[in-house]
Amino acid sequence: MRRTILIVGTFTSILISVYLHYSLTTPRHRITEDSFAKIGAGMTEQEVEAIFGAPAGDYGPGKAYRIPRVSGALEFVKEAVAPAKEWLAGEFAFRVGFASDGRVRWKNTSVLSARSPSTASGDESGFNVDRSQEPDDL
Repeated sequence: MRRTILIVGTFTSILISVYLHYSLTTPRHRITEDSFAKIGAGMTEQEVEAIFGAPAGDYGPGKAYRIPRVSGALEFVKEAVAPAKEWLAGEFAFRVGFASDGRVRWKNTSVLSARSPSTASGDESGFNVDRSQEPDDL
């Protein structure tokens, strides 16, 4: 009986330790639509990072894959004028273009329907919505 209690207690302690480790070390980002709406033209990258609570990157779950869009020419022109940084979290991909002075020039968001390599087939099925905003719309 004591051996069973010892095994169950040890196993429970390990589970609690693993849970606490991941809950305490996982970055607490605020990469949401509400945060994205707060980003405006002229903000610095540091201000955008403060709003999102994290630097640009993929915050899961899983690994996101960008799918080329048909309107790629417009994206190419935007990227040439103001290269983008990307914040991915959950089902959202938020892109923010920064001009040469380091300030926000444009932003857009896409809702990802899947986060796996099987959606990277080249069609647009991976995106449900694409909302781009130029400086006048910010």
